[in-house]
Amino acid sequence: MENQYTIFNELKEISPAVANLNKHNLYSLPVGYFEGLSSEILASIFIQSLSNGSKDTIYTTPNGYFTHLADNILQKIKLETILIPNVEDELENVAPLLNSISKQSPYLVPHGYFADLKMQAPTVHKTKIVVFGKWRKLVSYAAAAVFAGILAIGAIKYIEASYSLNIENEFAKTSESDIKNYLDNQPSVGYAFVSSATDDQEGSGFFEETSEDELQQFLKEQPEKVEIANKDI
Repeated sequence: MENQYTIFNELKEISPAVANLNKHNLYSLPVGYFEGLSSEILASIFIQSLSNGSKDTIYTTPNGYFTHLADNILQKIKLETILIPNVEDELENVAPLLNSISKQSPYLVPHGYFADLKMQAPTVHKTKIVVFGKWRKLVSYAAAAVFAGILAIGAIKYIEASYSLNIENEFAKTSESDIKNYLDNQPSVGYAFVSSATDDQEGSGFFEETSEDELQQFLKEQPEKVEIANKDI
């Protein structure tokens, strides 16, 4: 701040007019000056070009232009045909062999050729038509039948397996009291010995097929049944 006052005092001594000038910035522009500057410059250039240009209409034709237009066009066409060299003369200079070739089209037929043309139509042999539709239907039906049969067999096996009872497992689940009550309600075991000869033969055949170890194991597992049978005897 002291430096600023020192400069101001020096200016008063040197040039009081400069020291008394307003201290605002002289090099300032109005707000938004550069926003429309380019369009304003182009507009001023265009206005200057219009003011300096000719006032006459650009798209004009001379007097009598269309009156002699057709004759002028024909004259230009004739002039071009005269200036264009003859093709035969040019070929004679460039390739004489081409001039010796006939100008007639090679793809020609005599007059009335197709009118008198007689051709025998080829005989058409009927081929045997093989129909695959029925076989395909039969194959599809057979496949469906096999698939249905497999499903039916599987369902039957599943139902039989679900309803079949494992005797050993069911017998193991039964309590001893239930077995004893069942045997008490059955007829005497001695009555079983009064059976026909065929039953004895079947029973003897059953025990013949059973080993002694299996019989001993059965007697150990069912001691109550053995005691009841001995009492009845």
